[in-house]
Amino acid sequence: MEPPPPTPRRTRQEQTVEQHHTLRSDQTALEFSNAEEMIRFDAAQTPPPPALGARVQDSVNREPRVKRSWWMRLLGR
Repeated sequence: MEPPPPTPRRTRQEQTVEQHHTLRSDQTALEFSNAEEMIRFDAAQTPPPPALGARVQDSVNREPRVKRSWWMRLLGR
C-alpha cells in the first residue's frame, strides 16, 4: 500500500512519522530464546565498517610475540 501523496498542509515531521510507521508495519517480529541468540542475529545482519579490519590487523600485529617456554624448547615441542 502506498502512502498518499504529500499535501501542502502536511509538515515534514508528519511525513517522516508516517513513513516510519509504514516501514515498521512491514517488518515481522522475531522472538529469541536468550540474549546471545539475539546478539548473533543482529551481528549477522550488521556488517562491520571497512576500516575496522585494518584497525584489528594493526592491533594484532602490535601484540608481543609469545616465546615458547624453556621446557618446550628443551623437549623440542
